[in-house]
Amino acid sequence: MQRQTRAAAYILAIVLGLGAAGCGSSGTPSTPSPSTITLSGTVKDSTTGAGLVGAAVVILDGPNANRSTTTDAAGAYTLAGLTSGGFTARASLTGYLAQSQPVTLTGSTIAAFALVKVPAANLISLAGSTATPSLGPDGLSLQYSFDAHNIGAGCAASVSGTFQLQDNNHLTLTSLPWAWPTGTILQPGQSFGTTACCTSAQTALSSKFYLVTFAFTSVACS
Repeated sequence: MQRQTRAAAYILAIVLGLGAAGCGSSGTPSTPSPSTITLSGTVKDSTTGAGLVGAAVVILDGPNANRSTTTDAAGAYTLAGLTSGGFTARASLTGYLAQSQPVTLTGSTIAAFALVKVPAANLISLAGSTATPSLGPDGLSLQYSFDAHNIGAGCAASVSGTFQLQDNNHLTLTSLPWAWPTGTILQPGQSFGTTACCTSAQTALSSKFYLVTFAFTSVACS
């Protein structure tokens, strides 16, 4: 009888011990799972404070490198499911200077960006209201050379346009395309010369005026 009593007491002690171990707590605070960590905020115009739609927000490095999104109509963005850690986030939009900032992510974090507009270029023709043609590359048609000048505060890239020959009533007789060399940047205050080709001698004789049109993209000056 004593042996049975001792055995039952021993088993009960083991069961109680396991129960006590199961109820213990390590006391270590829980870390948010990656699925609950977000980076959010806004991208706005630094001057007007208006939200910028379609701005790209990209994580450049760290554990969340290459994660990206774009802003909505209010300029707001959210990147969800991130891993905690430090990294650099960048916001960019065509026509604005890109902005980067460091972020330390230990939980859901807000990062706001205020982008500065790229200074605008402004191109004008310097040759006046008339131009003298020269013989074109084929030896038969005529081409026109003219100068242009950047009077704006920004740099111009992808510069091209048309050279329109006009009659006495300023009606367009023909439009000759022209383009500055690809990859060339026109600095503020800089002038350049180019050639528009080509037209017939008869059209050239009928023309009295010309109009130069410009197409370009304002870019940050490096």
